[in-house]
Amino acid sequence: MSRDFPIEVPWQAATVPHATIEVNQMCNIACHGCYKSKMTYTKPVELVKEEVDFAARERRLESITLLGGEPTLHPELAEIICYIASKGIHPVILTNASRLTKELLNDYKRAGVFAIRMHIDSHQHNRPDTADVQSEEELNSLRWLYIARCREAGIEPYLALTVYKNTLEEMPAFMQFCHQAGVRDVLCTLYLQSINGHHDEDCDDDGLTIKNREVYDFLFEREGIRPMWYVPSSNNPQALRWMTYFANVTVNPKGTCSRLFLQPKHRRALDVHRGVSRLHRARYRFSVLPTPVATLALFIPYALLSFSASAIKECFAFLRAVLRNGNMHCFRIAFQELPVLNENGEFDMCKNCPDATVRNGRLIPVCLADHLDPVAAHATSN
Repeated sequence: MSRDFPIEVPWQAATVPHATIEVNQMCNIACHGCYKSKMTYTKPVELVKEEVDFAARERRLESITLLGGEPTLHPELAEIICYIASKGIHPVILTNASRLTKELLNDYKRAGVFAIRMHIDSHQHNRPDTADVQSEEELNSLRWLYIARCREAGIEPYLALTVYKNTLEEMPAFMQFCHQAGVRDVLCTLYLQSINGHHDEDCDDDGLTIKNREVYDFLFEREGIRPMWYVPSSNNPQALRWMTYFANVTVNPKGTCSRLFLQPKHRRALDVHRGVSRLHRARYRFSVLPTPVATLALFIPYALLSFSASAIKECFAFLRAVLRNGNMHCFRIAFQELPVLNENGEFDMCKNCPDATVRNGRLIPVCLADHLDPVAAHATSN
């Protein structure tokens, strides 16, 4: 295997640090390819708590992401956040952000929310806070609005994006926006036309499906970067089901960004840092990102243990930029590819799925939850 190939994430089964909990099956907007806006189910809060307890027994969780539908439509979301936080687990909300008023954000902050991941992209329709747009760049002012609201409430703002074949070209500009806005974490889901059994076999191919290998090749050719970590598939140990890029970023007063992406070929220091972090915390990181001090603690060993003159030169040039600008933050962007049905009738999906959710007393991949165990099979719509 090439030294440039990403490092497989170390977690297995019970040591997976993350899970998701769906609090409802309803949404106030319509995303291309999604059907949640057609559903009306709200999960009772006691059932949500039971699922949190189950997930915490099955995995050594660092964080739980609350999903929908649109989770902010759940009338008792603050209580759910508080319950998760009381378990020593970081609660994260994945939301389209359209309902994030200052009052609601303050409620979530008081309840103990750790971060809010805001999904805003150009293939969403009927958003109440903006007209439909043609590009990701047109949404940056809206992203800025909600980023500022989160920070005003003392909540870390993360972003989410669905990447389509016709929006891949916008990824470099989108990443620059994230650097300038100080957004430290982005989760990108690659669009797949057929998922969860809701694909009409007679419909025409919309031409928007995209795979991680296309993203990998594009970002290397355009930006010269490679993913640091990956999650393999259940059937192929070298398949890139999830791939994660990690960088250090500094921004000067004019908004010009300097960044240093960590490369998998210099993995010695990363292996040591990850091992020390695990011993210190007794669980793997997922939603919690390193502080600037912790990032610097990795920075120097990464340069020196690379045993590469060019890598050392690049690291210290970046360090000089940090000293000039007086700021630095880490940046992580992950791309997840949705499961596909193989010719043998089995799903090719993520090994030890980091986004597994609870359905009917078992952990299953959230991408397949409505196919493998539909809510309608054991819940009554409200």
